[in-house]
Amino acid sequence: MDLSQSVQTLARNCSFYDLLNSPDCLPDLLQGGLVEQGVNEAFILTTFKLQPKTGTTVFGLYNPRDNSKYFEFTVLGKLNRAVLRYLRSDRRMSSVTFNNIQLADGQRHRLLFHLKGMQQGPGAVELHLDCRLVETVRDLPSVFQGLPAGYGVVELKSMQGKAEVMLWYLSQMATYCTHLN
Repeated sequence: MDLSQSVQTLARNCSFYDLLNSPDCLPDLLQGGLVEQGVNEAFILTTFKLQPKTGTTVFGLYNPRDNSKYFEFTVLGKLNRAVLRYLRSDRRMSSVTFNNIQLADGQRHRLLFHLKGMQQGPGAVELHLDCRLVETVRDLPSVFQGLPAGYGVVELKSMQGKAEVMLWYLSQMATYCTHLN
């Protein structure tokens, strides 16, 4: 199966949202849309390229009213680290540091967050880098379980045209990774 056939197969079996070109869909999805559709798994894919030893926030979900963070992924290139910061269901911020992860090397990378247990726990987030599992976080950021009343607004910030960010739900991530390599 070639890449175009793979994409057609994926398109028949899942819903894609290009969050950079359609940011208006994000609040609806996170304020009950995913929950109402009974989605138990979702994937966030971003592709990007960073110059060696640089660092930046690759993408994040924020409240634009007060700039509070819901979910943010940052690369610290000089230290070969990345940090995932997210709002937990108890409304506290949590962070996970990924050490020895080389993302600022001048190469294009594919980063995939596999959100699991959105409906039927336990919730978790798997981080895949270039289609290899890097780590599993045994917690699901609250933004993906439906934002509580009053949170209301969600905005996506990314690397200003240097990254692509997509959200979709799909039963088999392996199909996607197999055809990218």
